[in-house]
Amino acid sequence: MKRLSVVLYMMCLLAACAKDNFQVEETYAVELGSKVSTEAKAYLAKDTDKEVLKGTVITFKKDKAYSVDKKSRSLKPTKGKYLPVGKYHATAVYDDEKESFVVEVKDTKAPTFVDLKEEIIIEVNAENVDLSKYFKAEDLSETKISVDKAKLDLTKEGTYGITVTATDTYKNAKAEKVVVKVVSLEVAEKNGVTAMSDGTKPQSKALKEKTAKDTDKQETQQGQGNANTGENTNTYTPPVNNNNRPSGNTGNGTTNNPVTPPAQNTCVFDGTYQDLGNSGLVFDTKEEVDAYANEWLYSVENENGHDYSGYIAWTVRDNCGAETQKWTINWEGARK
Repeated sequence: MKRLSVVLYMMCLLAACAKDNFQVEETYAVELGSKVSTEAKAYLAKDTDKEVLKGTVITFKKDKAYSVDKKSRSLKPTKGKYLPVGKYHATAVYDDEKESFVVEVKDTKAPTFVDLKEEIIIEVNAENVDLSKYFKAEDLSETKISVDKAKLDLTKEGTYGITVTATDTYKNAKAEKVVVKVVSLEVAEKNGVTAMSDGTKPQSKALKEKTAKDTDKQETQQGQGNANTGENTNTYTPPVNNNNRPSGNTGNGTTNNPVTPPAQNTCVFDGTYQDLGNSGLVFDTKEEVDAYANEWLYSVENENGHDYSGYIAWTVRDNCGAETQKWTINWEGARK
């Protein structure tokens, strides 16, 4: 009898110790993009008794924002690839013990720049320059790009330093320093300038006027050439075969110069393209198209900003209508 009492006492002691080992924090932080687990080991201390871990049941409050995925043992978002920033309430139950806690999803990571341009070349006095459009950044939250251009003067040739910053909705920011070279019209024509993310290259009023004058001059020269060619309207008439005519009667053939077809007007490429997809973007290679599209389709913008589910790509023509090796993207389809 005494021995049985000791055994019962030890069992009660172990049960009490197990309950003492059942401890849950009030709040747990999870980084945006990480899964929210429904397993007890994610919330109980590492030294928690195995029996307690096995016997503890985690239950999250019902919410339209998610469902419980038993296979992955985590919360599955109703929309998108991950749960949005916010607080998610849950309870942990072991035996007759019950503890409530909160899992808070936070965004604490700064955006990252994509293909950061360390040097930008712009023509002096270029118009419609939007410095933010020279940069791209990625983040799980909406991101805005700002540029500190206090020391930049686009009316003077020279080398300047600017600071570009990508900031997400939750004030996480990443800043980078970039060099801007402001060059003359002649240098811009000879060596080219940096294109913005939409493929356009800002030009000065002087360069636009020069391009227009050069185009008019070429068209005038072509027109004069066509006029001179038009004066010679004679055609070539082959000699008449007189083999079957009586001797002494020879036909007179008339030989004239052939007509030269009018020359085609020439066009000058101005840095713009035709046949762009609804993205408005231009890429150098098909590989760049695929990389950008696959990244963008599965980013947060795709989930919360529109309903595209795929894309197609094709090569574009320049402003003169000539075929190029440049590519564009057209977003297609609707998500189910």
